[in-house]
Amino acid sequence: MDKETNKKPLYCKIFPECYKNNLKLWECPSFLFLITGIITIIVMVATYILTNIYASPEFVVFSVIAITIVLFITGYLITQGVSRITEAKIIAEREKKKTESIVMNLSDGLLMLDNTYNIILLNPSAEKYLGIEKEKVIGLKTFEEEINNYPNLKKIITKIPGSPTNLKTIEENILIESPEKRYLKITTSPVYDSRGVFIGFVKVLHDFTKEKEIEHMKSEFVSLASHQLRSPLSSLKWLLEIMLRGRIGTFSDEQTKVLAQMNESNERMINTVQSLLNVSRIEEGKTGLELSSVDFNSIVNNAIKDVQAQAQKKGIKIIFEKKKITKVMLDPEKIKIVVQNIIDNAVKYTTENDSVKIHTSEAKGKINFSVSDSGIGIPEAEQSKIFVKFHRSENARLLSVHGTGLGLYIAQKIVLAHKGKIWFESKKDKGTTFYIELPTNLSK
Repeated sequence: MDKETNKKPLYCKIFPECYKNNLKLWECPSFLFLITGIITIIVMVATYILTNIYASPEFVVFSVIAITIVLFITGYLITQGVSRITEAKIIAEREKKKTESIVMNLSDGLLMLDNTYNIILLNPSAEKYLGIEKEKVIGLKTFEEEINNYPNLKKIITKIPGSPTNLKTIEENILIESPEKRYLKITTSPVYDSRGVFIGFVKVLHDFTKEKEIEHMKSEFVSLASHQLRSPLSSLKWLLEIMLRGRIGTFSDEQTKVLAQMNESNERMINTVQSLLNVSRIEEGKTGLELSSVDFNSIVNNAIKDVQAQAQKKGIKIIFEKKKITKVMLDPEKIKIVVQNIIDNAVKYTTENDSVKIHTSEAKGKINFSVSDSGIGIPEAEQSKIFVKFHRSENARLLSVHGTGLGLYIAQKIVLAHKGKIWFESKKDKGTTFYIELPTNLSK
């Protein structure tokens, strides 16, 4: 703040009212009064000196005329300056009323802090959401003890940049329990005046309770439907396996082929249901990790075995380049889902008689895992959506490969829960490489 003040022209510090009203130097009444006084004194002193030297009354007349001209010009300029100030104040008052009307009628809550972190504005929606009256909190400093008397207010002002050198927009979601249960999205942004000087922060409170409730209802429905589907699908799987193993009699080749197709479709349905259940658990916040010491390479080996039959059917060679990795703390079941999904996708989208390369290593406290294919790749325009739920790229859909668009969404959530990173590099028709980085020192 001091740096910004020092950058102001000198006259802005001497005549702040003129600076505030955007007046030019020759329109500033204070400046003009000062100059008028100085010129008058100079003319009078000069007249006195010259009169004593020349003893001529003409100099007195000249002095009076000069002072009159100066006063006339100064009066005119002062009138113009005052007119500008009056006009500026009228416009400012009009804009202020318009802004106040907009702020007071916003459906979103609005709270403003000045550059010393005093609360200076609270609109009716914010009062309603937080259960407080603005008369009691206007002027309240956010870092004083008194803020503890307003827990909802304290909760939403927690995230404020500590100094003007770190002014960024911050977003957060919070839950307010009273006076009503509300989910609020808080957006905190710095505010600057017309000259770019920092003057405070504004917090916008958006109530997304309805959306949250709808999302919860949707998740509950998906979870319930998935649970109800899993039992009959498991029973069907058991019956199909009995039939395929010939335990209830023999079938012709054509009949066996149909049963095998039914079994394959049933497996896909079971996997889809399991994916929906996983998504439901993630969205309900039930992604707690059950950590145990595991061999990461063995998880990868098991995932390769699961897709080996599919790879052989397409003539795809899976190349596993592994380096020794010490046992690490991970959730084996969840990491298995991630690894299986990445490798399965690589096999699905790689063309026949090609290869998939898998690499694992350990360095600087991180497990590095990558899977490279030479398949259809991901179009650049769709790469930003690849981890979005239910999204499948256009070329993947055209390939008629079965998929739900949930696998990478789930994989990303699991990796992030392990405090890891997942990303990819891809070019259309030239293949894709997925990378995963996981910490080796994750603790329970």
